Amino acid sequence: MPRACGPYNAETSVRLTLRADIFAVGHRHCRGVRRLCLVFGCCLLCLGAAAPQWLGRFSASDLTGWVEHRFSGQTRYTLGDAGSGIALQAVSEGTASALYHETRVDLTRTPVLHWRWRVDHGPTGLDELSRDGDDYAARLYVVYKRGLLRKPFAINYVWSGSQARGASWPNAWLPEHSIMVAVRGTQDKTGQWYAESRNVREDFRRLLGVDIDHIDVLVLMSDTDNQLGSAEAWYGDSYFAAE
Repeated sequence: MPRACGPYNAETSVRLTLRADIFAVGHRHCRGVRRLCLVFGCCLLCLGAAAPQWLGRFSASDLTGWVEHRFSGQTRYTLGDAGSGIALQAVSEGTASALYHETRVDLTRTPVLHWRWRVDHGPTGLDELSRDGDDYAARLYVVYKRGLLRKPFAINYVWSGSQARGASWPNAWLPEHSIMVAVRGTQDKTGQWYAESRNVREDFRRLLGVDIDHIDVLVLMSDTDNQLGSAEAWYGDSYFAAE
């Protein structure tokens, strides 16, 4: 890594009108009305659930909100046919640049990050705990800003070429503020799609010891600048949800 630090719009309203003649037909029908009200009440509770917050809609060829940042050269990010639909392809050849989406995500309502990804090839056998080995075929990381004069907290969800799935370790550049998590590792197959989900709020508590109520930025990056290698990966859609 370079040195720089069913979905539903719940705003839909439901109106229930009870005519006066319903109440005039007796006790038996009133019980039916109460049951009907209970059903509609449950529907309203469902509509009040937090709607997913979509950030990456690559399957719809939509890059709205995504901005490139170059660290060392330029990784090529292009929308294309991944064989099972449109996705974002990343090709890195000794380069490190990222795409980031800056938006506030309320983790008290939608703490779980969902995404899909696939790595076709990438760095292997590197010392990923060192700065020289901080290259990854694919990574997504979430950032919590703490003001201009304070370093942000971040968690990097990586496809590791050297660590086993489930391993975690301090970031080589910001060890006190950023953690690496091998969501995929040496035992996982390349050329295959995987669907992931992580409770980001719980990960910040468990891995960094901080309780945050939101994140500010989602970043995706494929980088091979430290060892001047190469990598190719695909990123599918990503969103935050209640679970």
